[in-house]
Amino acid sequence: GGRSVCRRSLLCRTIKDNRVDVLTITDFASLPRDVQDGNGPVMLDRPYVVVSARVHPGESNASWMMKGLLDTLLGDSPIADRLRRTYV
Repeated sequence: GGRSVCRRSLLCRTIKDNRVDVLTITDFASLPRDVQDGNGPVMLDRPYVVVSARVHPGESNASWMMKGLLDTLLGDSPIADRLRRTYV
């Protein structure tokens, strides 16, 4: 803990003007600082994983899957640390 491994940014807004956010989870501290884009370090050397949940009505069980995934990725376990160093 103690260091930021998650960044939240706006992807778009819904037709009802609700926010649709993107959470970027990775080990930002281990990224090279000499290569920058407009939002910070470029993460081109790591594979990206995209996960979405609750896209359609009736997918309420997906909330629990996403909570478990976020709890794991944001946790202090060695597995979470390795995943954050390997993927975006």
